[in-house]
Amino acid sequence: MDILVRINKEGTTIIIVTHDAKVAARARRVIFLIDGNIHDELILGKFDGGEQQKSIREKKLADWLGTQGF
Repeated sequence: MDILVRINKEGTTIIIVTHDAKVAARARRVIFLIDGNIHDELILGKFDGGEQQKSIREKKLADWLGTQGF
């Protein structure tokens, strides 16, 4: 995952499909799909890689996913 973050910082757009909240928490934008349709999205902003930021983002994502019924 660190390699993908580095490549993204260099300017390449990366799209990841995952069920792993820790991976999703590193994304700038998380899109929640239901049956292939966009149900909702969460904008997390730029990821700097700090441990404190990781926990804050994981908590924010977990709370948001809870509101989605996940």
